[in-house]
Amino acid sequence: MDLLGHANDWQARTARRLLQERARNRPIDPQAIHKLRVLTRTATDPVLRLQGLWSSHLIGILDEESLLSTLADPDDYLRSWAIQLAGDNRAMTPRVQQRVASMAVTDRSPVVRMYIASAIQRLPAGSDWTRVAEALVRHGEDREDRNIPLLLWQSIAPRMPGHLEEAFHLAARTQLPWLAEFIHWYALVLDPKAADRVVASLVTLDEYLRKYSTRHRFGPTTAGPAAITLNASARAAIDFVETESRSARN
Repeated sequence: MDLLGHANDWQARTARRLLQERARNRPIDPQAIHKLRVLTRTATDPVLRLQGLWSSHLIGILDEESLLSTLADPDDYLRSWAIQLAGDNRAMTPRVQQRVASMAVTDRSPVVRMYIASAIQRLPAGSDWTRVAEALVRHGEDREDRNIPLLLWQSIAPRMPGHLEEAFHLAARTQLPWLAEFIHWYALVLDPKAADRVVASLVTLDEYLRKYSTRHRFGPTTAGPAAITLNASARAAIDFVETESRSARN
C-alpha cells in the first residue's frame, strides 16, 4: 500500500499490479481496503488520490460512494477518471448517472466534458442519454475543440437508429454547427423519408443544396476533422431529397 505513492512510477505501477494479482487469488485485508479508500478521498496530492482510484477499480472495491466523492473532486483529471471508470462496465448507477448529467451542464473543465462525451455511448440501456448529450451540445465554447464534437458524434450515432426524433432534437439545439450537419446526414442515410425534417431545419433550399449536394464532400463548416466522403447509401438518399426538393420548387 505504501508504494502506491512512491516517487518512482515503476514502483507505484508494480504496487498496483501486485494488488490486482492478490485480489484475484484471495480477499484483500479489510484494513488495506480502508486505507486505500482513505487515500482516494483525503490525500492532499491529486496524484495519490488518482493512484487510489485506479487501485480501487483494479481490485473491485470502487463503489458508488467512492465514485460520487471523486466526481466532486477539485481536480478535473480525478473527476474525468471517475467518469471513465464508472462507465467501463456499462453499469453506471442511477445516482452516478444523475451526477454526471449535472456535470455535463455545469462543469467548466473541457477535459471533464470530453470524458462525459465519450461515456454517453457506455450509458446503460434505458438511461436518459439525451439529457446528457443535450447539455454537452449547448456548450458553444467547445465548437473549436479537437475532440469533444467528434466524441459526441461517435456517442450519438450508434443510438440514432430507432431514435431519430431525439437526434433531431439535439441537432436543433446544438451550438456545435457541424454536429448538426452530421446528424442530418446520418438521418438521411438511415431513413430517406426524413428528408422533410432535414429540409425544414434549414433556412433555405440553397443552404440545403450547399450543405448536402452530392457534388460536395460532407464535412464540418468550421475547424474540425477532415471531411467525410459520402458513401453510396448517403448519395442515394441525398439524390432522392434533391429531386423532391427541386420538384417542389418548380
